[in-house]
Amino acid sequence: MKACAFDGIQDKLPLKPIKAQAFFHDFTFTPAMSLHVTCATENEIDNLYAALSQGGQVFMPLDTYPFSKKYAWLNDQFGVSWQLMLADA
Repeated sequence: MKACAFDGIQDKLPLKPIKAQAFFHDFTFTPAMSLHVTCATENEIDNLYAALSQGGQVFMPLDTYPFSKKYAWLNDQFGVSWQLMLADA
């Protein structure tokens, strides 16, 4: 697997061609589908949270929860749902 970057977020994904189409529709994004990002450092999760929550809607603020030392769930300014989690040390 090769590493690829997506808007500054690095993840290890197999590189495969993706076909994207632009069209108009009446559908909107919902929190039913979230992009989940596991961050390696507290600085990374803090920066992502600050950037993604600006102009968006926070469902669960960046905090400690029983299932994670640091976690947040939010919609960005475009309505895309994100779940951010700090990797276990």
